[in-house]
Amino acid sequence: MAEFVQIMKDWRRMCKAQDDGSNRDVCATCPFGILGEGCSSIYEDDMDYAKLESVVVEWAKKHPLPKMMTFYEWLTTLINDKYKNRIVDDHDFVAWLDATPIPADIAQKLGIEPKEG
Repeated sequence: MAEFVQIMKDWRRMCKAQDDGSNRDVCATCPFGILGEGCSSIYEDDMDYAKLESVVVEWAKKHPLPKMMTFYEWLTTLINDKYKNRIVDDHDFVAWLDATPIPADIAQKLGIEPKEG
């Protein structure tokens, strides 16, 4: 089920990525449109769902979501090397900081860019 959910999220992201705000036909640049099929073809009886899945998965591989640094990574960029090992003695809090990516909206407000890879 998780795979289905991810494919649907990627499909929605793929669709939104085609819209640049102009009034042009966004389906013209969509991978489905390029193949001569549209999103509405999902409702047709002869739709090749395996093909639909492969198109979405391939697009998602080429357009990965940006990875944000964790709160811990960000905090350590602000702290002098001399003090990095003394940030917090609470290991659970440090583990949370290290495992929690900064939400994109907060990162934008803080002026933090997504990290590579």
